[in-house]
Amino acid sequence: MTETQERLLNLLNKVDSVCKKHHITYYCEGGTALGAVRNHGFLPWDDDLDICMKRSEFEKLLAVCDDFREMDLDMVCHARYPEYHKSTIKVTDLTTSCIYTSHELHGLACGQHIDIFILDPVPSEKDGEFLAYYTVYAELLSDYYVVNPAIKNYKELYYKYLNMSKEIGRQEVLRQLEEKIFSYPDEEADHYFFRWGDKQFFLDKKLFDGEPVYVQFENGMYPIAPYPAGFLRGEFGESWKIIPERKERQTHNVYVNYGVSSN
Repeated sequence: MTETQERLLNLLNKVDSVCKKHHITYYCEGGTALGAVRNHGFLPWDDDLDICMKRSEFEKLLAVCDDFREMDLDMVCHARYPEYHKSTIKVTDLTTSCIYTSHELHGLACGQHIDIFILDPVPSEKDGEFLAYYTVYAELLSDYYVVNPAIKNYKELYYKYLNMSKEIGRQEVLRQLEEKIFSYPDEEADHYFFRWGDKQFFLDKKLFDGEPVYVQFENGMYPIAPYPAGFLRGEFGESWKIIPERKERQTHNVYVNYGVSSN
C-alpha cells in the first residue's frame, strides 16, 4: 500500500468502529467495493475511499457524529455546515491537509477523508420527478459552479427555485427541496438513488435485501452490498471485472500534506 492508502485504511477503521458501536449499516462503494471484490484490497492506483449507506442509517450517524471529534475527525455535510456545498458527506481527518480544487471555496473537509454517499429510496413511478428536483437541489447546493451539465434539462425548474432563493433565502429553498425529495418511505420504494460526482444512479432495492456481505479488504473484513456482482454491475456496467487500461485509471488532482492541519 501507498502512504495515502495506509492512512485511508486507518480512517476506515475509525469510521467502522463508530458504525459498529451504534449499529449503523454501511457498505463499501465505488472503487473501494471494486477493489475489495476484485483485488481484496485497494485498486493499485486508487487514492480515495468510498462508502455508502441508506439515508435512514445516515440520520443515525448524524446523531452521533460527535464521536468523531474524539478521534480528531469531523463529519462534514450540509446539515451541519450550511456553507458546505456538496451532496457527498465526508469524514475528514482534522490533523492533515488533502485539498481538492472543489474544496477551496468553502474551506471544509480539507483533511484526508472518506466519502459517504447516501442511498435515497425512490418509487420507480417517481424517478423522473425525483431526478429533476434532485438535480436542481444539487446545483443550488453548489453556488460556486455548475456541477452537473444535465441541469440544462431542467432549466425552467432550476430558475424557479433560483428566483425563490433570492426572495426567501437559499437555505429555506434547500430545506423545502430536501423535504420534498428525501421523504419517500423505504417500504414504498423499489430502488435507491445515489449521486457519484456528476453521475446519477438508480439501483434495484433487492441488491440490498439482507445483511451485508463481509469481504477481505487489505488486512480486515468490511461490508459490501448483499449482492456484490449486481451492485458493481449497476455502478460500472458489465465490464466491471476488467482491469482498465492505464490511461483509463482515475486518480485525483489534489494537494496533500499529512504533516499540516488544513485548519
